[in-house]
Amino acid sequence: MQINKKKKVIIFGSKKNNCQELDLFNSLNDRGLEAEIWNRRSLPRRLKKIKECDNSVLLIRNLFYSLIKNYDNYEVEDVVKKLRRAEEKLRILNSIDGLVILRDKLKMCGVFRQLRIPYIKTYSLENKPSELVKWVNDTADDFSNGVIIKDRYGGLGKGVLKAKKQGSLYICDISCVEGVETKYINETLNTDDLKELFKKYMSGYELIGQPYIKSTHEFNTINESESIRVLDIGGSSFVAMKRIAESPINNLSLTKNKVVNGDVQTTRANEQERKFSKRLSEHLNLFFIGYDFIRTNLAYYRDDPGAVYVPSNLRGEENVSLMLEVNGLVQFGGIQELYKDKFDLTEYVVSAIEEELE
Repeated sequence: MQINKKKKVIIFGSKKNNCQELDLFNSLNDRGLEAEIWNRRSLPRRLKKIKECDNSVLLIRNLFYSLIKNYDNYEVEDVVKKLRRAEEKLRILNSIDGLVILRDKLKMCGVFRQLRIPYIKTYSLENKPSELVKWVNDTADDFSNGVIIKDRYGGLGKGVLKAKKQGSLYICDISCVEGVETKYINETLNTDDLKELFKKYMSGYELIGQPYIKSTHEFNTINESESIRVLDIGGSSFVAMKRIAESPINNLSLTKNKVVNGDVQTTRANEQERKFSKRLSEHLNLFFIGYDFIRTNLAYYRDDPGAVYVPSNLRGEENVSLMLEVNGLVQFGGIQELYKDKFDLTEYVVSAIEEELE
């Protein structure tokens, strides 16, 4: 494939390869494409050297979220101002607005509904230990599998708590970060202990709550949860894996943080998952993105309207893939390792970038 030599691929990230930036950089160079990695300090200086309508592309990667402090007013953030200037000269893969919107798990529920994508219903919570315990109590009859409480803007399984009321006690599973260590805690607590747990591990977060939705796998296999990660690459290639955890928290980053026993397995994205992923990527102008689904049987939740949203055209279906989360700056080292004997995932991404440069 002949590419105009003036065209360039710019990766906004770091050279530490946290999100496979170096893998992409090396693969682009191997293909004969000019590639650069820009960090936040070099962004303004390098922008001055870019001419308008240069036809180069900029792929936003791992630095973006760590530089935003206020998602409600993100246009005032320094990194966004700089990337807006880049937007005037370059074509950005993974749009600024799309990445910001999908970081907000509560706001994304409105997007799912607008696009008629089935999802797990989500509720805004007041982050006070007494109010959180009250919500767990108030929903105990409605959500028989328990509830998930997590950071509205979080990622990588940080600050995720599952609680299920059993009599006067609470069966709790939490994925959290203590210092720099990611840890997993499984305990049965009384009310006072649960309040202390909220104070210790969940303070400072803007919290949301969801019913805990079991996958079909979990209904059939006790004490094992399953979620599906689908990578959408350029809206044309879909690579998927199953994540099976020996715990009830179904969105832990098993491939990075071995905080619980678990396994990853190859799988194929089904028709629903491909369709929903493509629909969201096009709507939010996203080029390379990760989607997490729960495959479940709707028969388990037909009498529970507060648990899931299913569009009318799917309500007659037996099996549905519910959208769990969208991962904007997805790490793909784990899934790349999983498929290494079949194909090179980085090459898939580079091929999709080449198509964008044509």
